[in-house]
This record gives sequence, C-alpha cells and structure tokens, in this order.
Amino acid sequence: MAKFLKNHGITNAIEDLIRNASRRLVLISPYLQLSDAIKRTLEAKMREGLAVQMVYRADNKQPDDIQWFQQQRIPTLGLDDLHTKCYLSESQCIITSMNLYQYSQVHNLEMGISIDRKDDAVAYGDVVQEVSHILDMMPKRAATLHSVTAVNANKSGKLSEAQLAKKLGLNETDLKKRMAAKGYLKLVKNSFELTDKGLAAGGEWQPRRNGGIYRIWPADLKL
Repeated sequence: MAKFLKNHGITNAIEDLIRNASRRLVLISPYLQLSDAIKRTLEAKMREGLAVQMVYRADNKQPDDIQWFQQQRIPTLGLDDLHTKCYLSESQCIITSMNLYQYSQVHNLEMGISIDRKDDAVAYGDVVQEVSHILDMMPKRAATLHSVTAVNANKSGKLSEAQLAKKLGLNETDLKKRMAAKGYLKLVKNSFELTDKGLAAGGEWQPRRNGGIYRIWPADLKL
C-alpha cells in the first residue's frame, strides 16, 4: 500500500531511500540544489557499488550540481520538457512534487507517495517501466564505471530472461508465458510485470549499462 508523505517527511523518505539502496538508484528531478548531506551519502553508496543515474531538466540553473554528477562519473540526462519528480531504488520508489532542491525542501508545501515493491509489486512495476522509458533516452556513451560495475557485479548466479530462455531451449515469449502461468509475471496492457510471487521466487530488476533495466531470475527457477 502506498504511504502518503508531506513536507519534511518527503525529504527524510528520499534520504532513507538513498541510504537503503543497494544495487541501483535513479533520481529524476527537474531542478537541483543538492545538500552536502545528500552528496556525502551518494559518494559513500557509490563506493559500495551502487549504480546511480540522474535525470534533470535541460534548462536547470544549477550547473555546479550537474558538474558534480559528472565529476562523480554518474550518467546524467537533461530533458527539455521534464516535470516528473521520481526517486527509485531496487525496492522502493517515491513520486512527489518535490525537487532535489534545498529551498523547496525547507520552504515549499509539498506532498507525495512512497511505494514499496514488496507491498505493491504492480504499482512499483508500472513506475519502473515508465522510468525505463525515460532512461532509454540516455546516450550509450553515458554509461560509466559505476553503472558497468553494478551490472557485472551480479554474483548471485541469476540469469536474464534471454539467458534463462536459452538455457531452457525456449524463446523469450514462451518463457514469459510459462512464468505467467506460474504466477511469477502478470500480463498488464501487453507487458509482462513482476508479481509478488515472482519477487518471492527471486525475480528482481537489474540496471543496464546504458540506462534502463531488465529482470534477472535464479538459474534454477522452477517452471
């Protein structure tokens, strides 16, 4: 179930989301004015191997913050018409009216919702899919050491759906149909979405090197 957030509660929730992210983090904020605390947290998390991607509005008036992301070798994307504010990790997302902007966090009246993947896998999956569409606009050259390391650091032995299909001698569509029959995926608007049962079976999202995401599964997944 989504959790309602307002004002300082949003700031605290975003900071907690960043601290609790372990594999991937996407920050979508048209305007930026990063606090030193958030910068320090991001630096510490990236040293732990967290893959971070940043999307902002192309006419952003804080070039120093954009330069900071580039200095940290974080893939960035500037979009002309961006109005969305969304903060996404591998387990949680926050959709809100609040930018990552210190003045807004202190002075503005803001509200938003937090969605936990375990509590509402369908809503979380819908957000992930939309964020993936946005990240698909990111140039391939934006891939950095951090994003590449995160992709290659999958030591769990899990396989992508393409790899799992090949192992089982199936095409990907047939594999997804089998997963749907088992309840691991659910067909929603012509797209297969991860379910609570799929999460429990070990399905999870993984960041791509050039932006976007894909699902990975245990190599011995029961089908």
